[in-house]
Amino acid sequence: MLEPLEVIGVDNFADSAVVIRVRIKTRPNEQWNVGREYRRRLKKAFDTRHIEIPFPHRSLYVGAACGPLKVEVLGGISVAKV
Repeated sequence: MLEPLEVIGVDNFADSAVVIRVRIKTRPNEQWNVGREYRRRLKKAFDTRHIEIPFPHRSLYVGAACGPLKVEVLGGISVAKV
């Protein structure tokens, strides 16, 4: 990093994310390494403060009329039998 990073601000609110735009000045062709290190340190800081990174969840509810779903593993692949 050639200069202190510049926090532009909140760029977007998504379904499971808050996007914050940050600008970091680097040497040519070093932006990818600096970006990875920035994200590593940011994740570590979040973990220290018990801030979870959101990710999409999906729940599937099956009605009581169909009963339990039987699943067999065939060659490492789970197959549902109806």
